[in-house]
Amino acid sequence: MLQIWPITLRKKGVPFREAHEIVGNAVHHCIEKGCVLLDLSVEDFKAISDHFDADILDAISIEACIAGRNNYSGTAPECVERQRNNGKAVIAGEEKQIAQWKAIVESVQA
Repeated sequence: MLQIWPITLRKKGVPFREAHEIVGNAVHHCIEKGCVLLDLSVEDFKAISDHFDADILDAISIEACIAGRNNYSGTAPECVERQRNNGKAVIAGEEKQIAQWKAIVESVQA
């Protein structure tokens, strides 16, 4: 989840290094308050940095963080579906090979 936040801030024009620092400040704030990031309000985020807007709560949701990992091995639903389909294809190929070997063994035993 924390990997997505700097990217979200970067899309708003915040340099990555600064975005990384802002996220670190948010984590530090939570450590001091004894809470987790999802417990913070929009006002809490705005107190940490004026780069945060009301959309921060949507951007840090578990769903948004999962969907934001859209790469080959990512967690975005379309990535998971692609890997699932690839896995099914591999299993189907292995099952076909096993059936061929089984037929060969049966023919030799007969």
